[in-house]
Amino acid sequence: MAYEFGDIIDTRNAPTPLGHFIIIVGETKNEELLFYTVTSRVYRSLQVIIDFFNDCIDRNYRRFFYSFRKEVHRVSDGTRITLKGPLAETLFLDYIKHYSSLLTSDSMVVINRNPEKLDKDVLVALRRDGKASTGGRLCASDVCRLATLLKTSQYIGLSESLLIRQSFNSLIKDRKGGSGEIKCT
Repeated sequence: MAYEFGDIIDTRNAPTPLGHFIIIVGETKNEELLFYTVTSRVYRSLQVIIDFFNDCIDRNYRRFFYSFRKEVHRVSDGTRITLKGPLAETLFLDYIKHYSSLLTSDSMVVINRNPEKLDKDVLVALRRDGKASTGGRLCASDVCRLATLLKTSQYIGLSESLLIRQSFNSLIKDRKGGSGEIKCT
């Protein structure tokens, strides 16, 4: 079976280290799939807190600066608080809007290392044993966001990055002009 960038595979019944949903992001010449694990631990509140802090800075809210004095320089220089580190490169999957028939809750994919590798033959065996199944695929907007995260990630090696770009470009090429067209801006 051919796998494309953004395919979601349900491997919850598979042995460790799988045991979750996985998202395919590429394929090596050795018939290995590159994938990231989807986790249900969602730190979505982090972005809400950052937005709140930036709003307090924008409004020059004095009580905020009483507790966070070191941020007072941001009013004059116009800088914003941003996420840094591994959680800055996270794709949040909206359960209600796009994945209610597939995932069991809001989920995320953290891009903080090279993608993991899985031999295609192992996945075929897992499918045959009923321990893995094709779940679906990312919606078009999430495909674009994931591709952007992967292209700009500092955690991905050059060889993996090239394989991921090839996979994404072939997906775009295959979908061009069809009803499932993906347009990334």
